[in-house]
Parts: sequence; structure tokens; C-alpha cells
Amino acid sequence: MNKFCQDWCLEVNVLKTKVLIFNKSGKLIQNTFSFGNDVLENVRHYRYLGVYFSASGCFNFGQEDIFKRSMKASFKLTKLTTSGEPSVNTSLHLYDHLIKPIVLYGSEIWGVFKTNSAACKKDKMGTFVMDEIYNNNIADKSQVRYLKYILGVNRHSSNLAVISETGRYPMYFSIILSIVKYLYRLENVKDGLLKEAYMLAKELHCKGLQSWYSSAVYILKLLNLNICSCRHFSETQLVNVVKANLIKGFKSFWQSEKIKKLGEGKLDTYFNVKHKFGKETYLGLGKFHLRKAICKLRISAHTLSIETGRYSKGKKTTKRRTNL
Repeated sequence: MNKFCQDWCLEVNVLKTKVLIFNKSGKLIQNTFSFGNDVLENVRHYRYLGVYFSASGCFNFGQEDIFKRSMKASFKLTKLTTSGEPSVNTSLHLYDHLIKPIVLYGSEIWGVFKTNSAACKKDKMGTFVMDEIYNNNIADKSQVRYLKYILGVNRHSSNLAVISETGRYPMYFSIILSIVKYLYRLENVKDGLLKEAYMLAKELHCKGLQSWYSSAVYILKLLNLNICSCRHFSETQLVNVVKANLIKGFKSFWQSEKIKKLGEGKLDTYFNVKHKFGKETYLGLGKFHLRKAICKLRISAHTLSIETGRYSKGKKTTKRRTNL
């Protein structure tokens, strides 16, 4: 390559050229690679096309980087919109078009998981497994933090109550849809390097080894589909079926969570007035302080004694001695 660059008067930026050696443990393996007379640096992480690849083959480091970038964009957005008090619809529209593309960038690749993990084996009910697999993922962390901001509630407020009030489905829906779309593309691509890589992922899966294909097939199975669906459906039809199954499963999961919370915990009162999943009409109020007050009261994110008293139980109280 160095000879080619010299012949064609091309200059390579050696400072941006690194060596990353993939290995199971993710350790930094030192080895000497040189470009001409320059020795290249060995690294554990390298950003390629906007996504960090790690020596271990996992995307945890890359996901954290994407999350930090999305939070920076979110802080900037909230700073610009604070004084205007935009409506909930406007705030959500801005999030979907400015922040969501950042937090979901490359999710068809980093959104995969190990199908032999404990989360995958926890329950056979599809959506409950989905919720376990993607529990506390970076996309949902980003969305929930933003929702709490526009509702005016503190960060300790119930995540389930916040998404229930706004009628926002979990962001892992979008991750799953991006994986399914990419799977459809790979199944229908004719030839080339992409097809070869896909066939290799299939081969690894057939040998009982974890690969990207393993996660994609597992997702389809949970949604009562299979790999043949990518051939029998058009891309639009497949996406619509997946989306419908996700929504149906999540609503069933939400109802089961509602039953669990009734009679105990801080969401007991909330689920006595919240009968179905969806956006509440009071969020259409123009005044932020009114929406904030109603939301705090509904989801028990207020400072009234009925809420704060639960945290003072068990604390020693000192009695005042009064002289009569």
C-alpha cells in the first residue's frame, strides 16, 4: 500500500491510522506494524464510519460513545427550547428528528445480543423477553431522560409511568426494526462482499457459534416469524407485521405489569386511574407548569407527605420535651 501511495502521489495520515487486533478477551495485543518508516499505534478501540469497534468484538464502548453524543445534542436542544415552552408534540417531534437519529445510528449492528444469555432464557413470553434483553439500553435511557425533562418530573420518577403517560413505545422497537430491515436486505442481496459476510454469519450460526445472524433469527422467532418471511413478504409488509407484533406484545406486557403494581408500591394509585396505554389528553395543555403539576400528582413524583412519608419510615424521630 505504501508503494502504491508513493507511485500515485498519495499521502496517508499515519496519526489516524491504527492497528486493532480482535481477540476474545479484548486485551490490547501489542504487535509491530509499520507503514513505510512509521510504526503504527496498537489500540483497543477504533471509530470506523462513526461507530467504535472494540478488540473484544462487543459494542459496549461504542454504545456509550453514541449515548454521550446523543445526550450532548439533547442538552443543547433543551437549552434552546426552555424559554419558549414548546408543546409536548413539538418537543417530541424535535427529539424524533434531531436526537433519535443520533442514538440509533448503526443500531442494526450494535443492537444484536447473545441468544444464550440469561435474559433470553428468563421467560418464553415474547415481549417480556424483549424487555429483558433490551433493559436499560442506551436508546431507551436517552428517550426516558428527555421525556422526564419535558414532563417536568425528577429523574427518580418511574420509567414505566413516564412512557405510559406519553404513549411512547420503547426505543428498542426501532432497534429491532432496523435489524429486521437489514436482515431483509441481506437475504435479498445478490452477491458481493456483503453477501459473503452474511453467509459467513449464517455458517457460524449453523455451527452453534454466536453471530449477528443468531440474534436476527431469534428476534423473528419471538415475533412468530422465520427467515422465510424475508422472502415471502415485501420489506414494507415485513416491517408492518413486526411492528404490529411488537405493539401487541408490549401492550400485553404492560397490562401484566399494571396488575403487578396494583395494591402495592408507588404506582398503585396511578394504575387505578390509568386504564390503557396511551398519551394523556392533559399533555395538550399549553402551560408547562399545569402539565407538570398534573403529571407529578398522577405518577407520585411530588413532595406531598403521602409520597415522601414512605421514605421516612423506620427513621428515628426525636420527641420534644415540653415543660408544662
